Amino acid sequence: GGVEGKHVMISYSWAQKSIVLELAKGLRAAGLEVWRDEEGSRYAPAISGSTLSAMAVAIEKAYCVIVCVSRAYKESGNCRLEAEYAHGFKQAGGLKMLYAMCESDFTTVSRPERLSGWLGIMVGAELWYPCWGGPEALSTSKSIHLKLS
Repeated sequence: GGVEGKHVMISYSWAQKSIVLELAKGLRAAGLEVWRDEEGSRYAPAISGSTLSAMAVAIEKAYCVIVCVSRAYKESGNCRLEAEYAHGFKQAGGLKMLYAMCESDFTTVSRPERLSGWLGIMVGAELWYPCWGGPEALSTSKSIHLKLS
């Protein structure tokens, strides 16, 4: 599955690493080429040395970026840079961006606290996927595979 010469990139905060590992495993099991910072893909290396340069290459080699939304992601300067760089490619028409919510109490519809600020604007009214645990990560990987097929 996927686009020849391109991968699905997972953008996330390390606070969500265990969920992201499950999501990546499910996407790979569905036949998608997946890039994650510590593993890389066939099309872009894992991050070592220059973080910004490696992040840029990973985004440029992606046909889809999955943003794993969390409080920690919203507060991270590197995550914000990554998301905004990817968003530029999305606006230019060369990239899909999908959103996986990693905290059930931090989404576009949760109360009392909800997603806001720069990340809230980016997600806006987009469809998003629940990904706050192992079972959700697996079902979300299947839904994303179908969306990208």
